[in-house]
Amino acid sequence: MAAQRQMATRTANAQAAADQWLRRAELAVSRGQDELAREALTRRKALQADADKMAAQAKMQQQACDQLSASVRMLEGKISEARSKKETLKARAASAKTSIAIQEMIGSLRSTSSSSFAVFEKMEEKVMASEAEAQSAAALATPDALEARFAMLEGGGGVEDELQALKSGLLKQEVVRPRVEDYISQQQPAP
Repeated sequence: MAAQRQMATRTANAQAAADQWLRRAELAVSRGQDELAREALTRRKALQADADKMAAQAKMQQQACDQLSASVRMLEGKISEARSKKETLKARAASAKTSIAIQEMIGSLRSTSSSSFAVFEKMEEKVMASEAEAQSAAALATPDALEARFAMLEGGGGVEDELQALKSGLLKQEVVRPRVEDYISQQQPAP
């Protein structure tokens, strides 16, 4: 991009110089100085040739740049296609692996037990164990489960605190009796 801009600037400058020498040649002719006009036209011709060469080079650079951009877009498309194919293959491989594991589980259950009831019990145990393992992994993986575990550690409270208070005799009159009285008053019919 920068090279293209530089080439365009150099081409424009060469063309402007060629145009200036043409105007000078016209001025010399209008004043009757043909020799000076010839020298101006000679310079103009050289500068115009340079400007034409630069314009041709700029056009070639533009074509090369366009071709490079098209190649980059095509390569990006192929990379995207390869990523998509990779994900599809991963999904298919995982599905096949799961299917094989299920078939092996069923096969091992059939070969180890003669009773269909025993086969189903073993299968159910394996499924329940897998589900429990998945739930445990999910519970440990989520930040909410972690926060809940820390809340239990930090909060303390609950039954253990009440038990300690009962042991020390603090809650006998303040907490336990009002709660029992509230319960009794709620059980009596309204007048």
